[in-house]
Amino acid sequence: MKIFQKQVWMNAVATGAGVFCTIALMKSAGFWPTTGIAQFAVYFFCFMGLWRFFSFLLWLATLVVPSSKLEKSSS
Repeated sequence: MKIFQKQVWMNAVATGAGVFCTIALMKSAGFWPTTGIAQFAVYFFCFMGLWRFFSFLLWLATLVVPSSKLEKSSS
């Protein structure tokens, strides 16, 4: 894991967005609530993919935002 990915706020945002989107996708596919191991496996892999996607977006956002703005907001 990168140092950035060990931040609590980053994991909380990526996990929350991943869970929300996974449940929305599972409901639209008719798999919610999960009733078997196969549906749980689909849920798990969907969540992991979305979690990595949101982690990447947060990492990308920190590259785009100038470091001077981040330093001003933290102090």
